[in-house]
Order: sequence, then structure tokens, then C-alpha cells
Amino acid sequence: MKALMAFIVLVFGAGMYVQAPPQLISYAVTASKGDTLWDICARIATEKDDVREIVYRAKQENNIKDPGTLQPGMLIVVRVKEARK
Repeated sequence: MKALMAFIVLVFGAGMYVQAPPQLISYAVTASKGDTLWDICARIATEKDDVREIVYRAKQENNIKDPGTLQPGMLIVVRVKEARK
């Protein structure tokens, strides 16, 4: 059992060094009348991004309890993964 646990720790530890997590780029967006959090995030996302993930992260990082309550003039910070070359 100890050998199995050591092997699992070794495999996961080695995997962390194979590929560094992508850097996140921050964009500050001022909400306009009629904007939704989805709209704002979708304008920033690329075709490789999962907009659902970006919306979830933006909601958490901006402490938005109800995304339907965005007001014009609110500053929303949206972070997306840096594009890999």
C-alpha cells in the first residue's frame, strides 16, 4: 500500500513539472446598459476558451452573487488564459 501511494505521489508530482499552468491575462471591462456577464466574457474569449469557465471565474473573482444584477458603469475584471504560440 505504501509503495502504491508513493508511486501515485511521484506520478502526480512529475506531471506538475511537465507543463506549467497557463498564465492568466486580466481585462477590465466597464459594463454598459444591457450587458450580461456572459456577453462581457464572450467578447474577450477566443474560440479555444470555454466561456462557461470564464464566466464562472469572473463571477467568483468579482464577488457577483447574481449575474443578472450588473449595473451600467460596474467594473468587471475578466481573466483569460494566455494564448500559447
